Amino acid sequence: MELKEVKQLAKQLMTKWGCDDCKFAWNNRRRALGLVKWNRITGTKELQLSRYFALANDFNEVKDVILHEIAHILAGPDQGHNAVWKAACRKVGARPERLNRTAKTAYKYQLKCDCGCGTVAGGFFSKPRKDYTNYRLTTCSTSTGLRVVEAYK
Repeated sequence: MELKEVKQLAKQLMTKWGCDDCKFAWNNRRRALGLVKWNRITGTKELQLSRYFALANDFNEVKDVILHEIAHILAGPDQGHNAVWKAACRKVGARPERLNRTAKTAYKYQLKCDCGCGTVAGGFFSKPRKDYTNYRLTTCSTSTGLRVVEAYK
């Protein structure tokens, strides 16, 4: 999905579930899909999504994470992933699970086959120092080696 589509979806869902007073923001986290920041002094809330997660996953996965975070807003601060939060998840239509096991991890660097078939052999959060040009894919008969490419810029 494109980032502007995700932001628009998030704002629509936040309005639908009465979270109009909540702000939306992107973050650069690669392992946390989304989170809600609470400011107890000012009483403001901010729903944040990982831009890398949004770029790497499809509509249903992104929507479920947005609804997961909206359930946190509806449940209130200090609820974590308890029964109150699970009830809020069921209300908004999100999976009442703490971890999203089907979402793709957004690696910044990927190992791709050199032959041009586009096969991805793995990924890294930071640029690897190791040279993979002598490694071959067993699934690709024309593999000449692996190269490290940047997945997202």
